Amino acid sequence: MLTVYDSDQALYNDARVEEAMRPMMKMLPYFLLNVEGVADRDDLDLTTTMKPRDFDVRRLPPDAVPQTAKSGDCGVFVVKHLECLLADIPLSNVVDDVMQHSRDKLCVDLFYQNIEP
Repeated sequence: MLTVYDSDQALYNDARVEEAMRPMMKMLPYFLLNVEGVADRDDLDLTTTMKPRDFDVRRLPPDAVPQTAKSGDCGVFVVKHLECLLADIPLSNVVDDVMQHSRDKLCVDLFYQNIEP
């Protein structure tokens, strides 16, 4: 199952999101089957009799994913969603009010990672 965390759900309906995700729904199972050990996992049912089965997709509802009030912050929302999901921090912390600070912090972090010691 591919889960879509869409911070601007006013932009596209569910059918359009599913259409945009269709290539990933088809390709990702093939990629995962080629990662050592993934095909043997019981929690991932990747195969049918002849080929990997396509993943399903679902877009979380707007009450589960904070929504942006203005377009253009979606990239920063993606980064913040990943940070929160990986650190088990509630997504409710990802709001418009922190986007400029998050953008600035990301820029500084990327800059300092690229400086050679």
